[in-house]
Order: sequence, then C-alpha cells, then structure tokens
Amino acid sequence: MKQRTAYILISAALLLGLLLPFQANAVDVQVGYADNLRPSAFFPSPFFGDPNVHFLGEDPTTHQLDSGAVRIFNNTAVNFTVTSLEVKMRNGAGTDYNLWAALIGGGILLLPGQSAIFVQTSGENFDSSDFDVLLATNSPFNNCSTGALASTATCTNNPAQVILNGGAPLLDTGHVLDTGGFDTVSSNPCVGGNNVAGGNTPGSCNESLQWRDIGTTGIQNPGGNRVPEPATLLLLTSGLTGLFVLRYRRKQI
Repeated sequence: MKQRTAYILISAALLLGLLLPFQANAVDVQVGYADNLRPSAFFPSPFFGDPNVHFLGEDPTTHQLDSGAVRIFNNTAVNFTVTSLEVKMRNGAGTDYNLWAALIGGGILLLPGQSAIFVQTSGENFDSSDFDVLLATNSPFNNCSTGALASTATCTNNPAQVILNGGAPLLDTGHVLDTGGFDTVSSNPCVGGNNVAGGNTPGSCNESLQWRDIGTTGIQNPGGNRVPEPATLLLLTSGLTGLFVLRYRRKQI
C-alpha cells in the first residue's frame, strides 16, 4: 500500500511538472484601477516611471487619471511583443475601449521581466468605473465582486473582456475594471483601504485598485491578490518530486 501511494505521489508531481512549463510560456495579464483625481491617491505598482515599464497613456504627473488599468507582464524567459490591446465591457456587449493602436504602432517588445501598462489616453476616455454600470448599489460589501449580488446573472454574465493580440477574450470575473459593477466614487463606506489617510467620504472616494491577475479577486481586495508565478510553482513541484523520490528510496533500503 505504501509503495503504491509513493508511486501515485511521484507520478502526480511529475505530471504537474510537465504541465507547468506550458503555463510559464504565457505572459501575465493583470487588471487594476488608477485614480489621482481624488485625494488619497495611489496607483497600482509598478506604474509610470518604474523600471522595466512601457507606459501607454497620459502622464500621471501632468494629468489627472480616473482610469481602468491593464498590465501585460512578461514573466517568461523569452521576448514577447504586444501588437494590440482591446477592452470590451459587459462581456463584449458594452463600451469598446480600443484606444492604444497609435501608441502600440508596430508592436511593443517586452523583454523578460518587462511590463506594458495601459491607461486612459485622453481625458477620462478609459473611465471604466462610470460606463456600463451594472448595479444600483453603493455597498463595498455586496456588489459584482463580493456578496450575494456577485452570483446573480447580471454580474456573472457581464465581466469585462481583455483581448490581447487579437486572441481569445480574458474575462475580468472579479469585476475590477468596472469596480464591482458600480461607481465606487459613491461607495459607502469607501472601498477597502483606499481612503484611510485622506478620510474621503462617499461621493469623493478614491477608486484605485492594486494589480491582480485577471479573473482572480475583485474590489474586496483593493491591495490586490496575486496567484503564484508559474516559475515558482515549477520550483515547488520539482522540490516535492525530489522529496517523494527520496522518501521512497529510503523505504526500499
């Protein structure tokens, strides 16, 4: 019985180790929100001016941002070229944000470890929290990201889509780009820790949200929530495989 269990554990770890390199070949697509229009502003990090960042949008040091934000992070070992990016609200049936073609030009080359960050390009033309509002609510505890409303058809059927290089749509099921399906500037109380220092009040809540992998967590985690990088998982799997092999050999001695 112990021998069979050892074989099963080793096989499972090896299989996971074989699958993970394919995941590691995919770039990381993240979503967030950037707001310096209201007090207590912070931006997702990294952001404008940070090392290894290609920034496509208005300069936040000279412009006020109230903008959805998308980050393409090349966490692979090879170069990756961004040739197009499009964001469609309401699962493709709402506002179509196709703003960055001129900035992308012939392509944005991302070396390993580099990011491309996309925000508004003029005025508030990527204010994805105000357009295509799904819910008549102001509760940070019950919306399309969290609470009973999150499981309703209005929310589950209407995530924003992020389309990279014309590929299959990636779904923002956490409803980050539409800030929970309602305009969080009027959230009561303001969402999470966004406004602790400035003491903002409903009607002037800062809407910023940290990066998180698309399709993971929503506005209930304004500080973001990252899943383990494929490379980290691969190292963990390799370590587990070695541990199981060593334990099995000891059993045979």
